Amino acid sequence: MGGVDLSDAMIQYYSVRGKTMKWYKTFFYHFMDIAVVNSYILFKLLAIERGETPMRHKRFREVLMREMVDEAQAAVAAAAPRPTLSTTCMPMYFGQTATDQRRVCVVCKDQGRKVKTPVYCSKCDVALCFTSSRNCFKDYHVSR
Repeated sequence: MGGVDLSDAMIQYYSVRGKTMKWYKTFFYHFMDIAVVNSYILFKLLAIERGETPMRHKRFREVLMREMVDEAQAAVAAAAPRPTLSTTCMPMYFGQTATDQRRVCVVCKDQGRKVKTPVYCSKCDVALCFTSSRNCFKDYHVSR
């Protein structure tokens, strides 16, 4: 019983729990607190076993938070780089001049329709429909 009381007291000192109306968030924050307190207790026991002076609970939480942020930033930096617009097919609009506003969709033209569209593929440089009723942009890139 004494260990549970100590753990509860340590959780209350520096709780990550925020005010929320969602019951599952309350559980998540509490389990996060328990995990941090348990890791601090293990850290403290190992430090004493090695003959070192263990750091305080607040300092432990600060160091843990900094290491977690650094690890997350490293993971984001190591993630695959996003392709640039010049190497990726993206729908774009034609220029703003009156003569360069619309062109015939190549997919609709192949199907015997003459549909003008203001959208084109930035990489392939072909006019393609991109509406709620038809997605020639997708059809063109899936078929090729």
